[in-house]
Amino acid sequence: MKLFSLFTAAILATVVAPAFAGDLAYPTLVPQTADTELVIAHKSVLAQAPRRSINITTTGTTSVPAAMFDRLIVNTAGTASSVVLTDGTTAIASATTTAQTWLPFGIVLSSGTLTAVTTGTANITITFR
Repeated sequence: MKLFSLFTAAILATVVAPAFAGDLAYPTLVPQTADTELVIAHKSVLAQAPRRSINITTTGTTSVPAAMFDRLIVNTAGTASSVVLTDGTTAIASATTTAQTWLPFGIVLSSGTLTAVTTGTANITITFR
């Protein structure tokens, strides 16, 4: 039975879990006591996914395909600058970008699309998986 359980977990982690990325949402990638095997497998896949980033230096809207919004880095502050990040059409984070900072988030996205709407002249980097 243990071998079957390990085999099932391996299949879920490599095949099923990525397909259901939009169906699961949780605040941490650390397995919790109440997590099902599917949730644990999905968290394992996300934790091992390579981190990607995009640098934004202009006012406007930028969208990228992503399963998880990782962090926001303000490289160079701008005057009266801000960013609003959305998961599809739902706002998930916002920040004024008038001072250099680094903000960790780790938010699992349900839509598969991370959109940043920026104003002002700040130079920001968004990391995602």
